[in-house]
Amino acid sequence: MARKFESVKDISDAKDLWKISVKVKEKWTNVKDGKESTELLVVDEKGDDISVFIPNELHQKFEKDIPISVNNTYTMQNFQVTKNDDQFKTSSHDYKLRFNGGTLVKDVNVHQIPDAVTKLKPF
Repeated sequence: MARKFESVKDISDAKDLWKISVKVKEKWTNVKDGKESTELLVVDEKGDDISVFIPNELHQKFEKDIPISVNNTYTMQNFQVTKNDDQFKTSSHDYKLRFNGGTLVKDVNVHQIPDAVTKLKPF
């Protein structure tokens, strides 16, 4: 039996196996020491968002074999959950996702996820 989709707001480091359906809200590429990595901001159907990091060694796989585009929806599973301790956070979620060699991304545009509402953080 297939696992059910879980909510982004429930993601924590309490377990290893997660399966989410999300829409890519933002995508950008970083270059550090000549190595390219990709970062995403994804949102689920309830409007909760979380940051996703795709390291250099997987950057090519997810650019060529499984291209991830803004405003498309995807099923994502088998990723690492780490603390969101970045100095500049793109999401207020306590955790962020990091793709690894076993991460699966598929089901392009089969999910009904509305456009995300921008959440502004008060100063």
